[in-house]
Amino acid sequence: MPCAMDGQYLLQTPWTFWYDCKVKKNATHEEWQDSLHKIATVTDVPTLLYALENIEPLDSWPVSSNLHIFREDIKPAWEDKYNVGGGKWIFEVVRGDDSLDIQEVWKKTVSLCISENIPDELICGVVFSPRRVVNRFSIWTCEKSDSVLNIGKMWKDLVGSEKYADFYFRSNREQLEGGQYWNKNLFTV
Repeated sequence: MPCAMDGQYLLQTPWTFWYDCKVKKNATHEEWQDSLHKIATVTDVPTLLYALENIEPLDSWPVSSNLHIFREDIKPAWEDKYNVGGGKWIFEVVRGDDSLDIQEVWKKTVSLCISENIPDELICGVVFSPRRVVNRFSIWTCEKSDSVLNIGKMWKDLVGSEKYADFYFRSNREQLEGGQYWNKNLFTV
């Protein structure tokens, strides 16, 4: 990990925090874009840790909101040139289930992606999405080939709960196009 002149441990690449909250059920892409807000970009480990520790507790986030942490040059949108040909690993925890600490799952997920333990060309970002029934975590990748299988396996091992057996992967392009297979899992670990 590179070290700056002042002793701060630099991240391999800067990461940007984003927030959005759906304003209405069938929002257009433009309405969603208007609801997307850039919070901050972090370049070193202490600033990242400070940001993670000082975010509002995840169990208090409104339903239909999203917290995104993406590489600085990647926007958290299916249409982004880095995301469109990729997909995302998804892991869901039923809301109110206390068997897993969602704050801890989030920190582990972010650490896995930002630590560069995964080949850096594969990871675009991570997302936390509270929904009516579940809290959804996702790791976005720039590919949807077999090369992303190891990411799902590493993530599942890191979370370490056999109760949550399904970590599944879906294509961004198919979700973007809204075809009949938009909710089909390409991989499951």
